Amino acid sequence: MNINSLDTFLSIKGGFLKGRRDVYFVRALGCGPDTEAKILAIDERMGYKTQDEMPFYRRLKSLPPLTPQEDMEFYGGQFEAWKAGGKLSVRNRKKDELFGSVLGAACLETAERYRVLRKNMTGSIEKNFVVKLLYWTDHVLGGYLADWNERQCFKILAEDVQKEQEYLFYYMLTLIGCDVLLLECRKDISTIDELKALSAECRIGEFDQSYKLPEYRPCKNVGKSAVSDKERDALVQETETVEENRAPVRVVIPEKAGRRRAGYCTQSQMQSESQIPQSQMHKPGQSESQIPQFQMHKPGQSQSQMQSRMPQRTHPQEVRQAQLQSGALMSAGTSVSAEKSFEELALLASSIVMIAVYDRAGEPVATGSGIMIGRDGYILTNNHVTRGGCFFAVRIEDDDNIYKTQEIIKYNSVLDLAVIRIDRQLDPLPLYRGRKLARGQKVVAIGSPLGMFNSVSDGIISGFREIDSVDMIQFTAPISHGSSGGALLNMQGEVIGISTAGIDEGQNLNLAVSYEDIRLFVRGFTGMQ
Repeated sequence: MNINSLDTFLSIKGGFLKGRRDVYFVRALGCGPDTEAKILAIDERMGYKTQDEMPFYRRLKSLPPLTPQEDMEFYGGQFEAWKAGGKLSVRNRKKDELFGSVLGAACLETAERYRVLRKNMTGSIEKNFVVKLLYWTDHVLGGYLADWNERQCFKILAEDVQKEQEYLFYYMLTLIGCDVLLLECRKDISTIDELKALSAECRIGEFDQSYKLPEYRPCKNVGKSAVSDKERDALVQETETVEENRAPVRVVIPEKAGRRRAGYCTQSQMQSESQIPQSQMHKPGQSESQIPQFQMHKPGQSQSQMQSRMPQRTHPQEVRQAQLQSGALMSAGTSVSAEKSFEELALLASSIVMIAVYDRAGEPVATGSGIMIGRDGYILTNNHVTRGGCFFAVRIEDDDNIYKTQEIIKYNSVLDLAVIRIDRQLDPLPLYRGRKLARGQKVVAIGSPLGMFNSVSDGIISGFREIDSVDMIQFTAPISHGSSGGALLNMQGEVIGISTAGIDEGQNLNLAVSYEDIRLFVRGFTGMQ
């Protein structure tokens, strides 16, 4: 059918017959006074689609250059194997015969279309072009390739596509089952009529060279896990963009003091039930080379002013609960695992990762930590660790490989939590499922402060605070810049919190998002139910 509006493109789903699905490749030309509102409404509506209705929706500003040598070698190897008669594959969809056949046929046809432009195309030019197609496929579809099948409908919007290679890449996506709409608000692509004819035209207004589309906000699509209405509302209201080509923000994990979502906040309120006066958080901006030199902002209130939030947490039964955690029973008739030694807890560092954050130029700008939460590559970290990064490199203990990813599965800037995914099987840590914690119980923190990979420190729970309406565990185990996203463990080796922030005016006044919020956030991911 003809596509004559943005809404039509988003609502239509092609039929499937005899192994082939109808797809749509459309150029939306120009813009109107309501284009921005329509685009934002589309982002929101498509974000709320369930997995069964629409497994993937994304709006792209541009495609990245292929620069890392290891990527060139990987995709180059795929090309050579394909030319030798093998099946094509990408990082996010390996060893799938059907997908390999479909991808190979799509690349072959797209290369033939490119040959129309480059009539004297050599083997090296063809290889470079196909390598880009494979890299961009991984980049755009990411982990959702794991859900690919020939019946599913993927919707992609791309902004201001002017390069012929990129235009042909989006055409190739239609050959593997994606519906693609090119938002050509400034001008139409300039290419030969034969290639233009690959896509249909939809006039939505006049061209405007100065027009800028609204920033893509993918927060509403929270991935494969269901969320409550309350959590969804928080995601919608507090979303942060993860578009890889946004203006780069230097992401620096917060210092050991003065941090509450400080990786990106210049100012925040720290409030307990006693209405703590406003304090200004440290404003990050250091690169890795600057990390050791801390410049901590004094928040303006002394420790005596920090009133604790203790709703029923000092009840004798809960004090007993904490005592029993280092003994034999959780509650009457309920056993818990024995308390581990510090040496045994230190061995759990193999399930904690170090995350390096890279900007658009491929330069490292910060490091953080993460916790393995799902066997299929899912890693929990802080939102302020991932925010502003264009891609991430993950290091795992006793593994010489560095795992790069641009895939942020889910995030919530209110709780300061995010989940990224790498292409590797993981050994996740268990999440604590007992009753309330209590002051005085022993804890261990594992993370990578100042890039010192998987450092282990011990301390106690010293209190409970409410910071910006989020329940936080206050603990004394030392952490520093780079520890954000690391694990806070009880003596049974269970995750009770994620190291997130700290408070000035004292030593070892550190904060972690509690296991209760973590449990809700990671619901649906294997390994932490």
